[in-house]
Amino acid sequence: NQGLDARLLTAHHANRIAELDMLVIRLSWDHVNEEKAFMEAINTLNIAGISNRNIRVYVLIGFDATPEDALYRLETLKAMKIWPNVQRYQPLTALKKNMYVAPAWSAYELRRYSRYWNRQVWLGGVPFQEYRG
Repeated sequence: NQGLDARLLTAHHANRIAELDMLVIRLSWDHVNEEKAFMEAINTLNIAGISNRNIRVYVLIGFDATPEDALYRLETLKAMKIWPNVQRYQPLTALKKNMYVAPAWSAYELRRYSRYWNRQVWLGGVPFQEYRG
């Protein structure tokens, strides 16, 4: 059960997935420009009978997008009652985990986003703007 590419998901796929005994379906939303295809995939899954509470989404941060873009995607998912899973970008040439910091980001913001959004069970009642990490 790995992440599905929302851009490739069709009604046929969603209906077949709905037949399976799966607790969670995983998608990814890597860039704000993919919003239309992503939302269509969510709608297709919903029509097939898969509710948002059974959808998890990998959200790539720290690559080719600003913190504001990431926050938009994360807040949108939260409003839809979909649990995001923040994935911090790691270049293939990285020698140590979490050492790469994209130009639009700071190391602090990357840690803050990851810690807050991946701990919604505990921090879901705290607005992101108030979370200091």
